[in-house]
Amino acid sequence: MKNLIVLFAILLLVGCNTTGSQPPRIDVEYQTVLTPVSNVPMPPPTECPDDALLTLDSEKAKNDGEVAKAYRIAILQLRECSALRQKVLDKYREIATQDAKKIEEFTSNNNSVANGPFGSAGPTADNAGTPTVKFSPEEQQRQLKIDSQLRKMEGEFDDLVNKTYDIDDLDI
Repeated sequence: MKNLIVLFAILLLVGCNTTGSQPPRIDVEYQTVLTPVSNVPMPPPTECPDDALLTLDSEKAKNDGEVAKAYRIAILQLRECSALRQKVLDKYREIATQDAKKIEEFTSNNNSVANGPFGSAGPTADNAGTPTVKFSPEEQQRQLKIDSQLRKMEGEFDDLVNKTYDIDDLDI
């Protein structure tokens, strides 16, 4: 009887070892999840020109008329730079307003297919681990238009930095 119990215990231990030699199989199932993604480009550089008062040489700085003209140019430069920066801010406000409307539409109707800057941001079986965002053709056109407008603003800043003023032509 003792031998039978020992034999049973040995068979029990050996049997457990042979049946579990492979780790359990884990299947990963990916689901597409619609997630709002705001796609906003980087702003253009907003560098302004050097202040005309700072570029006055010591000889012209002694002349009150030259200082007044340089002051006038500095004011014009600052106004133009401020107007261009305001233009950039207005563009970003417009983008933020449009995206806020789309996010509101998305959250109010989250069962529909996402439109605009909303798409599948999660991994799928084909691109496991690589997030992707699919844009509608309308959103792609919108992004191209925004990029074009920001490049134009960048050119305007470059023009402002390189702009020269003829002090003699200013009415003071």
